[in-house]
Amino acid sequence: MEEIKQLATHFVRHISKVEDVITEFMLYKRLVKGSYSNFIVVQVTTILIKAGDLPNMTALLKCCIVIPMTSVQCERGCSTQNRIKSKYRTSMKESTLVDLMRISEDGPELRNFDLNRALAIWKKRKVRKLFKI
Repeated sequence: MEEIKQLATHFVRHISKVEDVITEFMLYKRLVKGSYSNFIVVQVTTILIKAGDLPNMTALLKCCIVIPMTSVQCERGCSTQNRIKSKYRTSMKESTLVDLMRISEDGPELRNFDLNRALAIWKKRKVRKLFKI
């Protein structure tokens, strides 16, 4: 209960009263233990939003859903950046770095990447001295 009070106090501008959150939390606990025991937090929150029940608890859950539980994604991003931007690639534009990081983290696996198609697109973008005939 102390943690719920702390969360409600922290996100007080998103709820009506801290006391209402505590009351709604008790109902929320019963719902999760009963009807929604096999659901994840995002699914329960979606159901509560559609139903319009427990508005303060729903607001609190919305705030909590977007807070990362770990720093794994941030650490992964830093590692990816360090792999891409080495001492030999110091003059890279920020937009290029962002694109390469996105490809590295979210792009297709190398074995599924069509290099010939990518090269053809790259060649068509502008006339390059390397490929002048």
